[in-house]
Amino acid sequence: MTEEHVLLYPDPRLRQKVEEVGALTNDEKGRVFRMLRLLYEQMGIGLAAPQIGWMKRLIVINVHPTHDPRHSMAVVNPRISEESQKKWTMREGCLSFPGIYGSVERPWAVKIEGQNLEGENMVFPVSGLAARCILHEVDHLDGVLFIDRMSAATMVAIRPKLKRLEQHFKRRGQA
Repeated sequence: MTEEHVLLYPDPRLRQKVEEVGALTNDEKGRVFRMLRLLYEQMGIGLAAPQIGWMKRLIVINVHPTHDPRHSMAVVNPRISEESQKKWTMREGCLSFPGIYGSVERPWAVKIEGQNLEGENMVFPVSGLAARCILHEVDHLDGVLFIDRMSAATMVAIRPKLKRLEQHFKRRGQA
């Protein structure tokens, strides 16, 4: 069993578009549960498989304020099939960007399609914070980061923090 950890910007794996998942093995299902544990440990609300170096189309989310495990969701091969015209802007963060936050505009509601851990098809609408979280995590599967969706002014404001993450990554010999 490997110990999972969140990859930090600018790890190049965060920019890769990842491949679809076939039927999950029991080991891979165990990895999904380790992703959820890591999500709770990091106090996040969503995590995409590439953020732990697992280059598959899989996300986990739990936007419940208490992180009650009954509200956890894993979606295999998620796809956004509809987006609302209504948009909203909110300050977002990301576990791969510790201490960095910025305003991002996203649709208020989406319809998501995918499979559960048993391979059964799911289609369901979500709105508000859950929709935002799913959109953020699905972006990760396509190599799109939340900083890519920020305004130029926000990018100027967070640039010093991004530089620190880049320097830390380089010092650790990961570049």
